[in-house]
Amino acid sequence: MNQQAQAGAKQYLAALTQQLRGLLRQARFAGALHGALQVASIIALAVWVSLSVEHAEIQWVWLPVIVILLGLRWLAANWASATAHKLGSAAQQAARAQLLKRWAEVDPVRPQVSTERANLMVEPSEQLFGYFARFLPQLSHALVIPLLILVVVAWLDWIAALFLLFAAPIIPIFMALVGMGAARLNERHIHTTQRLAGLFVDRVRYLTNLKLFGAETRALSDIEEAGDVMRRSNMATLKIAFLSSAVLEFFAAVAIAAVAIYVGFSLLGYFTFGPAASMNFVSGLTILLLAPEFFQPLRNLSAHYHDRAAALAAAGLLQVEQQALKAGPEAKVKRDADSGLHLTQVSFGYRQKPVIADFSWPLQGGQIGVLNGPSGSGKTTLLKLLTGQLLPQHGCISIPNSSHIAYMAQEPYVLAGSIADNLRLVRQDASNQTLQQALSSAGLDKPLDTMIGEQGQGLSGGELRRLALARMVLHPSPLMIFDEPTAGLDAATSQTVLRAINELRAPGRVIVICSHDPAVWQLADSLVSTLKGPVEGAHI
Repeated sequence: MNQQAQAGAKQYLAALTQQLRGLLRQARFAGALHGALQVASIIALAVWVSLSVEHAEIQWVWLPVIVILLGLRWLAANWASATAHKLGSAAQQAARAQLLKRWAEVDPVRPQVSTERANLMVEPSEQLFGYFARFLPQLSHALVIPLLILVVVAWLDWIAALFLLFAAPIIPIFMALVGMGAARLNERHIHTTQRLAGLFVDRVRYLTNLKLFGAETRALSDIEEAGDVMRRSNMATLKIAFLSSAVLEFFAAVAIAAVAIYVGFSLLGYFTFGPAASMNFVSGLTILLLAPEFFQPLRNLSAHYHDRAAALAAAGLLQVEQQALKAGPEAKVKRDADSGLHLTQVSFGYRQKPVIADFSWPLQGGQIGVLNGPSGSGKTTLLKLLTGQLLPQHGCISIPNSSHIAYMAQEPYVLAGSIADNLRLVRQDASNQTLQQALSSAGLDKPLDTMIGEQGQGLSGGELRRLALARMVLHPSPLMIFDEPTAGLDAATSQTVLRAINELRAPGRVIVICSHDPAVWQLADSLVSTLKGPVEGAHI
């Protein structure tokens, strides 16, 4: 991940953290409360044991205090765990909601659900859970709890506190070194997972073709190879995690051992300098019990540090997906009360290759504009700009002030159900008579109760297109867009479709048609063959 991508990932995580700041504050407070009660219970336990040893009998008066502190500590631990889990789940839901919202904005008519998109909804979003549920709360715990313990130990013996203070920075340093490699490994792991998921879905989708051509052995070999790559990626990630844990445990154990040696020799009277000469059993036992707890939050943070690396890799992918179709700084789409469609110096390109350049096209209400450029001239891109599936990188698109845009695709979307069910997608309260009139206008002579299977089974391609046209007739909008409405139709059916489209012409309504059919061109008030520069004149 380069610096720019890493900055984008951090920006994405920061924005998501800001969105969930209320839950994050609760998780941090619950963790800090649990840590404070933990320190208090350890001190009470040390005092109780010391007094019991000193008086040679159990000091029962301290037991209720210890039990109460342990009970409160248990409640605080459960609260902290529940709040952290709630925070992680909320982060997942927020990330997925942002993705769904973005996809709905980009392609409101028919979202393109690919294996990559499906995997984005699962794998990267799940990677965010550990970051918000474990790493972020533990990050605050690793700052607050060791500081509290350090203050208590320094009050009892400042030399023992120095041992802890000098050992503490070693763990964050190693965490940073480990994180540099872990982020790259996690990003590679996510890409490997996406590739394996896409490979598997594609092989299952075309299983019949593989059997027909006798290529199932090769397909199985491809999946086995991808699975082996996935296994190696998992093992590389686990190797980093185990090695880092071993190193961190070693330094923590050395620091605790140094504190234990110092306390032991001080109590035996071998150390007589500084506060060691006045150390008693209460302070010594308290320091010994607090020393492991000083490193425990740092250990937990190091154990969860891979969650941060995984979240950075996941956030990078989510950020790229959300920003992929973002409009340029000089572009805008606006709705005007004035009827008409106006494109002003609109530009759009893919990977630095311009497809539409400074294109201006005014269409007034009641006019029909037709795009008839050759393949690759940008017609499909322009339709996506008009329907909101893409946003212009430069320029301005002004559309009629309405919440609806009617769009008829080359391959219309249909439900598995009756023709009436499909028509009522756009107008639920329509009567059967109204539905039948729409079918007649579109030239589709089918009963309303005719059943349609998955992907339009039961109707021909031309009938599916006329069904989509009937939906357009049933619910006309101020901006209506048709993509190759007569492709694949015979002459008589084409004339019926064109007649229905022409009847939709009305004041305040703009119709845009993309077509290579010369018969469609006859409807045009403005005929456009190139999408570079301004359109001049009423008919080109």
